[in-house]
Amino acid sequence: MNQKHPKINARRGFSIVELLVVFFIIGLVMSILIPAISGVRQTARRASTNATMKDLAAASNLFATDRKGQTPGYFPPSLMGAQENGDTRGMSAMQNILLDLSGGVAQNQTRDMGGGSLCDEQSGPNVIEVGPTAQDLVRVNLGAIGAPTKDLAKGTIVNAYFNPDRGTLVRQCNDGQRLATSPQDHFAMPELVDAWGNPMLAWSRDERTTAVFSAINSNAGPAKFYWASNAGILRAQTLGRSGRDHTTATSTLYSMIGGGAVGGGRVVDGAGRSWAMGALLGNPAFPRPKATNGDPDFPAQSRGALVFHSAGQDGWFLGSEDKGGRAAGGPLGPTGSLLDFTANVDPIGFFDDILNSALN
Repeated sequence: MNQKHPKINARRGFSIVELLVVFFIIGLVMSILIPAISGVRQTARRASTNATMKDLAAASNLFATDRKGQTPGYFPPSLMGAQENGDTRGMSAMQNILLDLSGGVAQNQTRDMGGGSLCDEQSGPNVIEVGPTAQDLVRVNLGAIGAPTKDLAKGTIVNAYFNPDRGTLVRQCNDGQRLATSPQDHFAMPELVDAWGNPMLAWSRDERTTAVFSAINSNAGPAKFYWASNAGILRAQTLGRSGRDHTTATSTLYSMIGGGAVGGGRVVDGAGRSWAMGALLGNPAFPRPKATNGDPDFPAQSRGALVFHSAGQDGWFLGSEDKGGRAAGGPLGPTGSLLDFTANVDPIGFFDDILNSALN
């Protein structure tokens, strides 16, 4: 007797058209999700950088309270703004401030550069010597930065005012990460970096009486702020993790306060004043009477005695292609740049840079 076998239906596969539809849908979803995820990541980095700056400002305010209003910084702004520092040594204002806020000063210890590379925390430098001029120097024990120290006057152990996560203290010790002529010790001294891995700037106000708001250096006389105090970073050819070249302004994409822009067009006037620094550090709520000689206005007050500054997502300090840079004529090059202080309008609000001030 013949036994009938049940028919087995062949399993039908996807057609080419169906597969294409599936791939299209997946691609469409990914095109929506990837920018959204990237946006969330950038927002988180901005929030993290803001939080670091707020901690830094709080530490600065506490330091000033404990020292009758003294602004943190081992060397005074006038020395940090010396032409020698801006041209050849390149110690940054943030490095100077961290000497007071995070410690490490070791006057009686012998300089010890170790036997390894500048970036090697195990066999590299241990005790370095830093300073804005060849005559103004201090020894720093790198291992003691952020560690509790003994207050000799009180005989007690005190914690550092500012003790950031070790991941935010990074040595800019590779070629091009800071002013090329800086001493090796300055390459080995950590910089405080933002959430994008780029060094943050600190602008410290010179409290001597003066009508000059900003200047390239302090050699010609006092000003409230000096560009030279941050030349070590603003003259970097490969800034931090972003690798931005702040030494050039020959293209349409450059830093409007970087080393390449200084000296070009309206960035600096004949008296050595920096227009861009007036826009960056001036408080828009406190303008001077409008200039009558055609010069831009200069602010009557700064944002604070200390201003902390991150380049933001794009890695450019006041990038010429930001909305504010384009409005100021940045894409025309430094000779066409008109980044001026503007009363009642904060021009820096049109850049992706992040600012936070202390000791207001």
